[in-house]
Amino acid sequence: KVLGLITHPPRTAHLRQMQRTLAVALLLSLPTLIVGSGGYPVFSPGTGETLDACKGIACKDLACKPPFVYKAPADTGTCCPLCLAESVKVPEDRS
Repeated sequence: KVLGLITHPPRTAHLRQMQRTLAVALLLSLPTLIVGSGGYPVFSPGTGETLDACKGIACKDLACKPPFVYKAPADTGTCCPLCLAESVKVPEDRS
């Protein structure tokens, strides 16, 4: 009894073309991967440079109603002002 083996023609030319296409795609995307998108600030401690992380952020007008009080961005460490209240307690979500 003879076993019928299915043989496929060699696809080395097709595989080589796929490998070339992949290599070209990787080489073309390499500068973007190394440099980054440039859209987000990058902070490197110890370089001596300062970074304005709030650059390009537009804050809306804010009106705080009691018991909330206006807190400036310099006081809260945020880019925009906040309304905060010390008398309002919110339970912590521990889920």
